[in-house]
Amino acid sequence: MKIIIISGPSGSGKSTIASKVEQSDPGKYEIVRSFTTRKPRTENEFYTFVSNEEFERMENEGLFLETNVYNGNNSRYGTPRPEVERIIKEGKSPILEIDVHGREQVAEWILDHPEHSLQSIFISVPPDILKKRLTDRGDAPASIEQRLKAAAEEVKSAERYDAVVVNDELERAVSEVTSLL
Repeated sequence: MKIIIISGPSGSGKSTIASKVEQSDPGKYEIVRSFTTRKPRTENEFYTFVSNEEFERMENEGLFLETNVYNGNNSRYGTPRPEVERIIKEGKSPILEIDVHGREQVAEWILDHPEHSLQSIFISVPPDILKKRLTDRGDAPASIEQRLKAAAEEVKSAERYDAVVVNDELERAVSEVTSLL
C-alpha cells in the first residue's frame, strides 16, 4: 500500500490540501489524525490533543510511527501507528501530514516494510503569502517570525521529497497534488 506524506511549513496549506485530496476519493485516501501536546487554536483542528504524560506513555508503548518536537511551541506531535495500520487494512492509502523530520522516520520504517511504498509531497508557499496566512489566522508577531524562520529551514529539505507543489493558488495546488498521486 502507498503511504502518502504531505509536508510543508506551518501555514502552507498542507492540511487543506490533504483534506481536499481525501474528499476527492474517500474510498482511496484517509488522513491519519496526529496526536499533539499543543493547545488547540480553533475547534476545527484535525488533531487529538493529549497531555505530555499521555504522549510519553504512548511513545513508550511504541504506538507512534513517527514523533517530533516542534521548536516553535515546544509541543510534541506523533503519528499513531495503529491508525496507519487500520487504514492500510481497509485498503486505503493513509495520508500523513508531518514535518520533514517525520518524513525521514517514516522512510526508515518503510525500509523494514517493503510491502509498502512511500510518496512524499512538499507544499511550498511564497514567503509573503505565508506571512499573510499566519497573520490572518491570528498568530502572534513573535510566533510568525519564528515560523517564517522555520519555513526557510524546512524548504531546504524539499529536495528529499518526490515532488514540490507551490500553494499560491489553492485549487491549482490541489489539482497538482491529486494528479501526482
